[in-house]
Amino acid sequence: MSFDLAIVGLGVIGGNLALNMLEHGIRPLCHDRDPDKQRRGEREGLAVAGSLEEAVGRLSRPRIVLLCLPAGPPVDHVILRLRPLLEAGDVIVDAGNSHFEHTMRRAGELEAVGIGFVGLGLSGGASGARHGACFMAGGSSAAWRTVRPYFLAVAARAEGRPCAAWLGPDGAGHFAKMVHNGIEYALMELIAEIHAFLERLLDFDPERAAALFGRWNEGELGSYLLEISGNILRRDDPITGRPVLEVVEDVVHHKGTGKWASIAALELGVATPTLIEAFTARLVSGEVRGRRARAAAWPEAKVEKPDPETAQAVLEQALLAAFVAAFAQGFELMAAGSRRYGWKTDLARLARAWRGGCIIRARLLDRFVAALAHRPKEGGILAAPWFAERLRETVGGLRRTVGFAARAGLPVPCLASALSWLEMMHAPRLHTALAQAQRDYFGGHGVRRTDRPGCYHIDGTRV
Repeated sequence: MSFDLAIVGLGVIGGNLALNMLEHGIRPLCHDRDPDKQRRGEREGLAVAGSLEEAVGRLSRPRIVLLCLPAGPPVDHVILRLRPLLEAGDVIVDAGNSHFEHTMRRAGELEAVGIGFVGLGLSGGASGARHGACFMAGGSSAAWRTVRPYFLAVAARAEGRPCAAWLGPDGAGHFAKMVHNGIEYALMELIAEIHAFLERLLDFDPERAAALFGRWNEGELGSYLLEISGNILRRDDPITGRPVLEVVEDVVHHKGTGKWASIAALELGVATPTLIEAFTARLVSGEVRGRRARAAAWPEAKVEKPDPETAQAVLEQALLAAFVAAFAQGFELMAAGSRRYGWKTDLARLARAWRGGCIIRARLLDRFVAALAHRPKEGGILAAPWFAERLRETVGGLRRTVGFAARAGLPVPCLASALSWLEMMHAPRLHTALAQAQRDYFGGHGVRRTDRPGCYHIDGTRV
C-alpha cells in the first residue's frame, strides 16, 4: 500500500494533523525517532514507519514529506537526511515555526536540485491541527500546487472557504506566521491591559469582567482571544478553588516569533510600536525580583475611580481603536517584507485566511479584507472609509483610557503606544523637526527645508 505523504514528527502538531488528515481520507505515513510517540500513533490508528528511508520508500509519487519539528537545527538535520532519498518533483513541507530567512535558504538549496520546498506557517495550536488550522504557505507555485489539496482539506473554514493561502515564494509563509504572532502578542497584551483597568480601577470581579468581555465579543470586537479571555476569567483553580488568575504567575514567556517580528520591523523601517511594546511587556514581566524590590518605595497614584457604567463604553472604544492599530501595523509589516523580498503577497488573501482557525481570528478581519482589496493610494489602510470613520469615533475613548490609566499609575504600554501611533499617523506636522535639527547641529547631517528644495545646514549653508 502506498501513502499520500509522510509526516515526520509526532508531537502535538504532527500527531493531530495526521489524525485530521486521516479523517479527511488522506493516507499519512508517520515517523518519529521517539518510540513512545510511534507507539502512541499506532494506538490512535496511524500508520507508522520505523525509519525515514521506509517512510519515503512507501510514498506515492511525487513524494511529499511534511516536517513537524522544532525550528532550527532539527529541520536542517532531517532535510540533510532526506535529500538523497528524494528526487526532482518531490516536495518537503516545513510546518514548524522556522525563521523566514532560514526558509529562504532552504528553498534555494532544495530548488537548485529540483526538490520543491514549502515553508508553511500554521496557526491554531493543537486544536487547530486536529480540527482545522490556518495555513500560510510560501514556496514555488509548483510546489504549492502539489501539496495544496491536502492542506485545503484539513484547513479551518470561514464562510465556507478554506483558511489556507499561498502568499508568495520561499519565506513568505513563515514571514506571515511571524507577523501573525507579533499581532497575537499585541492583542493579548491589549486585552490584559483592559482587564487590569476593569479589575484595579473599576473593582470588577472575574465574573463581571467575563460577562463584559462576552458582550463585547458579540460585536465588532468579536475574536478568539477575547472569547477565551472570558472563559479563563470564569475558571476557578481546581486546587485552591480561587479564581484561576489569582494563582497564575505574572510572567509571560515567549518562543521567539514575537521578537523576530520586532526585529524585522526595525530592519525594514516599519513603525510597529504596539507589536514591539507587547514583546517588551513580556520582557518586563520577567523582571520579577526587581519589580517586587522596587514596589514598596514607588509613590502610589491616588485618583477618584471613574463611573463603571460610563467607563465600560469608553474602554470598548479604546480596545477597538487599539485592535485596529495592531492589525494595521502587522499588515504594514507584511507589505514591507513583501516589497523587500519580492513576494508580491496579496494582503487581502492573507486577511481572508486569518478569519478562521488561527489565534488572531477576529470579526475585524472582514473589514481588513475589504480595505486591503481596495487600498487607498494615499493614507493606506487607515484612510479606508470604514476605518477612518470608526477611528474618529473611538480615538476619544482611547485617549480617555490612556490618560486616566496614567493618572492612576496603571501601566498600559500597548494602549499608549497604539494611541501615540494613531496620533502621529494622522498628524500633518510632527515634533520631529527638532530632532533632525539636533542631528545637523552635532553631526552635520543636514536638513530638508520646508520652503525650498535641497539639503541645508541649519546655519543656512547648503550641504
